[in-house]
Amino acid sequence: MLIQDCIILCSFICLMLIVNLSRKDKRPIVYDSFDKGTAFREIGRYDSAYYHFNQARKYAEEKADLRINAEALLEMASLLYITNNFIESEKNALEAVKIAQATGFKDLEYVGLANLAMLSTDEKDYSTGIRYNKRALEILDNHYFPEEFLFRETTLNNLGVTFQSQGDDNQALKVFDIALSNPIVKQDRKLYAMLLDNQAYSNFKIGNRRSVGDSMNKALGLRRSIRDVPGEIINLIHLSEYNRIYGDFRNAFYLINRAYTSARKFKLPAERMLCLQELIKVDPPNQQKYIQEYIKISDSLKIVERRNHNKFARIAFETDEIIKQK
Repeated sequence: MLIQDCIILCSFICLMLIVNLSRKDKRPIVYDSFDKGTAFREIGRYDSAYYHFNQARKYAEEKADLRINAEALLEMASLLYITNNFIESEKNALEAVKIAQATGFKDLEYVGLANLAMLSTDEKDYSTGIRYNKRALEILDNHYFPEEFLFRETTLNNLGVTFQSQGDDNQALKVFDIALSNPIVKQDRKLYAMLLDNQAYSNFKIGNRRSVGDSMNKALGLRRSIRDVPGEIINLIHLSEYNRIYGDFRNAFYLINRAYTSARKFKLPAERMLCLQELIKVDPPNQQKYIQEYIKISDSLKIVERRNHNKFARIAFETDEIIKQK
């Protein structure tokens, strides 16, 4: 997972809020499936969550309820994304977008496009990621979405990160600046910290040192105050890189060691790998040790991803069998 994708992922689940707000008259069994799926997702039981959302989708298909079908597909797409099953996530998101476009459900189309933009960025297909983000912004511009949910600023953040990922930091800065120009973005400390850190990081990448360290530290403080551990780790990595590039290897090592310790403590393997990438540069005498650890974690993640893929495929098959028997 890319360092930027860790930042994007933090903002995705909130996109489903607008979908949840629109759910009203559901048949009890579908409502129950969504409730259970949401509850399991929130405690990290992604396989159980997937089962219940898939069950809701099957019932929706039976009754030709296109909206519930698309909602369930989007929930399943987000779960598949979280577990790095990108191919199946993209397939579900595309199917949901097609349904939304055919039925005029603009809120669902927006969520689907946002998901597809993240997938494209993660797969380094930046031009497609930019296109999907811009289509999502067009929907926000032409249809009513509650401003307090900050969907526009979230999408601008994601678009900026995609520009950042392909090395176009000048364009990324323009987008981050627009998002930060909305004063109410400060009400969402998680998103505000993301934008501050992203803006500072792009400024750093183009050689603009003015206020970069201050902005990164401000974002770090915000993330610590809300206990956003993955976000705090990203911030520390950025600060370590900033100090390393400008010759302060001692502080760079201190910062990246803090990030690495947090990643180990909270069992965040993707973030731990990112820390190891920076440690290789900050602490060259021990780089072989870091490389070996990186390879070990990478191999372990591949095994977990394969297991998750097989598990979700089995859940989908078993759900089909249960529905057939009823």
